Amino acid sequence: MKLLCHKKKERMTTIFQLLPLTRSSRGIPARNRLIQTKGKSCRPTLPPPFLEPSLDEPVTYFEWDQVLSYIGKRQGSWRTPHLEELICDRTSPFKTLWQNGSSQGKIKWACDAVDFYDELLLLEKSADVQDRTALSSLKDKMTQSFKAMGIELLRESFWNPEIQRAISVEKILPPGSSPVISEQGISGIRMDNRLIRKQEVILQTSR
Repeated sequence: MKLLCHKKKERMTTIFQLLPLTRSSRGIPARNRLIQTKGKSCRPTLPPPFLEPSLDEPVTYFEWDQVLSYIGKRQGSWRTPHLEELICDRTSPFKTLWQNGSSQGKIKWACDAVDFYDELLLLEKSADVQDRTALSSLKDKMTQSFKAMGIELLRESFWNPEIQRAISVEKILPPGSSPVISEQGISGIRMDNRLIRKQEVILQTSR
């Protein structure tokens, strides 16, 4: 009887070892993420459906799962050279957020995710024509997931020092002119109604 129980216990251990991990070793929840292995395509790793998160455990956001699912469906369809590898590489480290956990962990995740969003803005300009539509859809899904997470993108074309900071100022406009944004840099972030970082811009002002 003891031997039978012992074998059953070993079998259960083996089964759970095969299940995808739902939290990282640093205490920040592991996002349903894309796993890239050499010679294999990357695809979303979903958590076991029977694991119900408590208030102290990481939770997933349905909207971000949709982002990963969309990326997974696009596997092998990107036409722009190295675009697929870049997307897999940039999204694989993204992790889930705590429901009632570390605010610093959420801030770090938000900054990394928004940085990736900004990269997509640049890639869209030089991507293959057929990829541009897919990149636009990916950006829309990311924006929706940010909104669900309480993350607001700050990307304005009019100068507002409350949410923007000028990383360069060009004094080339006629005297008395209002400041004009000539170029937008990284997006600003407001999270849970709190300003996390300002949008970076290049500003033109009067001489």
